Amino acid sequence: MQYTRNRYTQKKVITVLAGMLMLAFAISGCSSGGDTPATTTTTPSSTTATVSGTVQNLLDVGESGVALEAVYTTPGDAGNVTTTTGTNGAFSLTVEKNRNVYLHISKSGFVNVNSEKGTLDADQTGEEIQIPTPLEMQTAITTAFEALAQNPTLVNHAWLVVDINDANDNEVGNVGISSVPAPAGEVYVNCDGTGSLGNATIACPGGRVSTMYIAYFNASADVSVTAVGDTKTAPVRMGELTFLEFVQ
Repeated sequence: MQYTRNRYTQKKVITVLAGMLMLAFAISGCSSGGDTPATTTTTPSSTTATVSGTVQNLLDVGESGVALEAVYTTPGDAGNVTTTTGTNGAFSLTVEKNRNVYLHISKSGFVNVNSEKGTLDADQTGEEIQIPTPLEMQTAITTAFEALAQNPTLVNHAWLVVDINDANDNEVGNVGISSVPAPAGEVYVNCDGTGSLGNATIACPGGRVSTMYIAYFNASADVSVTAVGDTKTAPVRMGELTFLEFVQ
């Protein structure tokens, strides 16, 4: 799930090649199929909008029992709306229109995932979110950072992944990314999943098999991330993954 000027991007797939494992966190405008989603705790109205779609593991299999929370301030607040994925990972979640919110996605055995903070002014259907296991995420982190002689662990940091695309959803390289506060560590990921200093260079032949950028923070915080002349705000949380996409 991702907000861009009060709308969602049509399609987003990012991957990190890590040996034989691949981390993918996908947001897509494709149809979620005929599955029956779990019911949210609120009813759509002129002041609310509904987000619906599916949550899958990295084998593209829908995950039932995934908790989704629309977070306005802090996860667990009484005013947040929650739901749980039903059969084949389908969900439907109703949020307040034009109020800053982000999704917090969690299930035992998987890494918690956070979306960008933003507002929604209309219903959004067919969202598709893929969640990695801790082993898949840690393997990707290790592969990306080992070339820099760093070995950060998933559980001891808050994680941010950023990707840059053009209007046709093609990955773009040679882009600088900055955040406030600054991360404790950062790496631009090469086509083979290994890390490098400085901006990523070009899109990988045949489509990227890696994220553009991975950063980690030593504490949970709200971060402002700037790239291609745009700034987005998102929460980063210890042991969790936050994903942002920018369109050049």
